[in-house]
Amino acid sequence: MPKKPTKQPEEMLLITKDTKIGDVTTYCQEVYFKELAQGKTTRDTKKQRKAELLELHKKIEQVFTELNIKCFKCDAAVAETFAQGAELHPFNVDEVVKTLNDELNLNMALIKEEEVSK
Repeated sequence: MPKKPTKQPEEMLLITKDTKIGDVTTYCQEVYFKELAQGKTTRDTKKQRKAELLELHKKIEQVFTELNIKCFKCDAAVAETFAQGAELHPFNVDEVVKTLNDELNLNMALIKEEEVSK
């Protein structure tokens, strides 16, 4: 069981039924480029940050796989919300939203905690 974070990250992604699936699948990439633009990721830390966000991206994909949701690599996910996906495919949207929020935000908090302790 992962340790509980002591410090919350500055930005937490809150996933709802109305969140576009594509926003979740591209979240790590957006965080990375935003941090680069703000100068939070430097030339020296860029490789480590990429590795952290890639690991988080893999965990998000794993949640989709464990919940048997095929949306992760679907082209329609860019425009489709979780609620719309649940209408077309047999999955429990409330379970998916809760699981993704728990997994994503726990891992973001752990990454931020590691940054603070460095």
